[in-house]
Amino acid sequence: MDGLDRLVQAIAPTGSVELQCRFAGEWQLDHPPLPPHHLPYHVILGGTAELDIDGTRSRLQKGDVLLFPYGDAHILRSAPSAGRAPSRPETRRSHGVVTLVEREGEGEPLDMLCGEFLLAGATDALWTGLPKVLHLRTGRGEALLGLIQLLRDEAAQPQPGGGAVIRMVTGAMFALILRSVTNQGQWQQGISACSPTLGWPAWWTPCSQTRHTPGRCRDWPTWSTPRAQASPAISAKPRA
Repeated sequence: MDGLDRLVQAIAPTGSVELQCRFAGEWQLDHPPLPPHHLPYHVILGGTAELDIDGTRSRLQKGDVLLFPYGDAHILRSAPSAGRAPSRPETRRSHGVVTLVEREGEGEPLDMLCGEFLLAGATDALWTGLPKVLHLRTGRGEALLGLIQLLRDEAAQPQPGGGAVIRMVTGAMFALILRSVTNQGQWQQGISACSPTLGWPAWWTPCSQTRHTPGRCRDWPTWSTPRAQASPAISAKPRA
């Protein structure tokens, strides 16, 4: 078990998918901040859009995955286009296991899945040093792209065991997103803390050395450390 395995096990993410958004015309979505340990994500299935976080804008396209490690507020809007009319009023209806949110209008629509990860395990001392948004671009043949397609199909067409499949697919997505970041060499703090070659850090106290309620030991430490200052957004491009 390597450092990334240990980190994912320690923070124990549980993923869900809640909305599928299809927007055309001129539109804007304002996402408020979420409580600690709630991480929103967006997957662009088709079309284009623009992300605005703290005034920094990024263009989004098909295959992009966005993860907000600290649940920061952000804005999603239609990609700039001169003379395009505003979207028509929003409609909502059930669509498989998600709610389909539609705004009809001019131009190619954005098609996007929206969900959330809940970190249920130890986080404060490990989940640090990340930027406010992780922006990954998936390329043809990448494992993450295959998971996105599976997630889209499972969300749209419920099958027996679909809930379990979605939880496992989103869990794999989470690990692949972190793998991409670490492969870029842009995040090592949490990984290093969980590296077996370095040993457990000083603040780690195994349950075997502490009092605990029988049957409730999760082998996780208890700590409270301030969150590190968030870094600028990371944008990881697919390998050629």
